[in-house]
Amino acid sequence: MAHGGKFLKAKQIAILSRNIVNEGIGMALVVVGIVVIVYGFNASDSASSGISRFFTGAPTNKTLWLLLGGVDSTIVGAIMVLRPSGRI
Repeated sequence: MAHGGKFLKAKQIAILSRNIVNEGIGMALVVVGIVVIVYGFNASDSASSGISRFFTGAPTNKTLWLLLGGVDSTIVGAIMVLRPSGRI
């Protein structure tokens, strides 16, 4: 019985440490995503994006990729932070 208790304790520690790492990575993704979104909004106000929007009616590909990448990173990071922890 004593060995089973030690195994359960080790498993709990492993799950807890994995959750802490996942939450840290998730927070980093949220922060990076927000920074990339802000950078994308700034890029949408640039001269090249304005010229592209004038001729094509759409912003540059760089602006779109920055905005989409930032939103994706923020969503994935939020899911990693907010998802319930594993079973113990």
